[in-house]
Amino acid sequence: MIKIVICFENEMLMKYLEDEIKSFFGSRGVITEIMSYSNVSRLLHFPVHTDIVLFNAEMQHGTVIQAVERLKQLNRNLVSIAANSMPELNYEQLFRLQPLFLLNETCSKNALRNVICRAYEMAMTNAAYFSYYKRPEYKRISISDIIYFYSEARVIHIVTADGEDCFYHKLDEIEKILITRDYHFMRIHKSFLVNPAYIEHYDRKTMRLITGEVLLISEYNRKQTNQYLKGFLELSADKI
Repeated sequence: MIKIVICFENEMLMKYLEDEIKSFFGSRGVITEIMSYSNVSRLLHFPVHTDIVLFNAEMQHGTVIQAVERLKQLNRNLVSIAANSMPELNYEQLFRLQPLFLLNETCSKNALRNVICRAYEMAMTNAAYFSYYKRPEYKRISISDIIYFYSEARVIHIVTADGEDCFYHKLDEIEKILITRDYHFMRIHKSFLVNPAYIEHYDRKTMRLITGEVLLISEYNRKQTNQYLKGFLELSADKI
């Protein structure tokens, strides 16, 4: 599966992009999940894990740049495609985003498909996977598809939007592997390791995932979890 975010104020253009991208990937047997935003404020408050983002760089006076930077925090291998010139973009931002560029919003079908093909190749080359052994074979799953891990004794359950699988391991060791590879899953409980990209809401004692599930934040992990979530999910005063 390839996950794509589209940010344009022109809703007709967004619909065109959605249709063309679905058609392009559908003809190649690639499953896509596309999320479109005509207003970037929600994306800025609640960034999602995605592989490719297409955006109008002038959208909302350049505020979209902040949203794309937040997406980049979730996936350091994010591939970004910018339409129009980048408004007052400094070299530091350019280095962080490293966007591919469309010349303008009225790009041709061939031009769009060419840049989407290039972006897909880059995203797949950079894609991160978690591997585990379940008899009789090793399996692997995209890190971005993992919602959370939970443990029952020595059995690890790996939960994704497509279902659940299990294998034998220790959650402490899973956490160490993810940290070593610089993937920031949150240990909210001795039995739960959560991908923050799937958090919709939290309070002091619980968090609700975008799937609707509510998980308990243990007292031992409460302070660290809440400090992290405040920095991750909320706009700081200087970003407003």
